[in-house]
Amino acid sequence: MPDSPPYGAYAAITAAFCGGLAGAGALGRALIREPLVEDEPEGGFQQALAELVTCTRCTGTWVAAGLGATQIVAPRFGRLITWTLGAAGVSDFLQAGFAALTRDQ
Repeated sequence: MPDSPPYGAYAAITAAFCGGLAGAGALGRALIREPLVEDEPEGGFQQALAELVTCTRCTGTWVAAGLGATQIVAPRFGRLITWTLGAAGVSDFLQAGFAALTRDQ
């Protein structure tokens, strides 16, 4: 058992994540597009879509519907996605609990 955590491996994984995120940002900047959400949308479909994607309740409903549809259309893949997102949610909950318990110590 090593005496210290593998900091080099942690740094490499973090660098790969940050590099991928930076690459996605650079690609997004290179592929300039019109903003979906504006201060004063012109109305119609663009306004309705902008309101849907900026509303967390609406987005949650659409994501839940997509997960449900995936469970029906491709059950094996749907279970994988659902369990993965569920595990991430449990991890966030446990982390928040740990942070709350150790805050004043």
